[in-house]
Amino acid sequence: MKMSNNSSHTVLRLNEITTNIYRFTFPPLIIFGLIGHILDIIIFTRPKLISNSCCNYCLASSCVSIIQIVLGQLVRMLKGGYHIPIPVLWWCRIRIFFLYSAYLTSTTFITLASADRYVSSCSQVKYRRWANVKVARRLIPIVLIISCLCQS
Repeated sequence: MKMSNNSSHTVLRLNEITTNIYRFTFPPLIIFGLIGHILDIIIFTRPKLISNSCCNYCLASSCVSIIQIVLGQLVRMLKGGYHIPIPVLWWCRIRIFFLYSAYLTSTTFITLASADRYVSSCSQVKYRRWANVKVARRLIPIVLIISCLCQS
């Protein structure tokens, strides 16, 4: 009997600690994350940077990361920290679909930005031609569509 009472006390204490972590650490992370990505969007939309293909990938990644923060961390904070249930099944499914699509898309955009920087510094002209804004603006919607198809 004593063992069961002790373990239930431990479980209750761990649940309380988890709730406090959601309540007190997630809000600053969400706020700083949103501010950082909004500042990224402001910076990457400047005329000098928007004409750079690498900045287009970073801009797209920042936009998708805002979706990650809102659909992922904000909802997790509300559920885990304030015990606000999300009882609607279709909302949960749509949220998970967009959240995982955003995770895949965001990392793909960062990978494309790295590849863009690599091909822009290649000595062969045929590779350097891939590092331009026209290619970036075509690849961004293609990546969005493919990542959504991968999650469906």
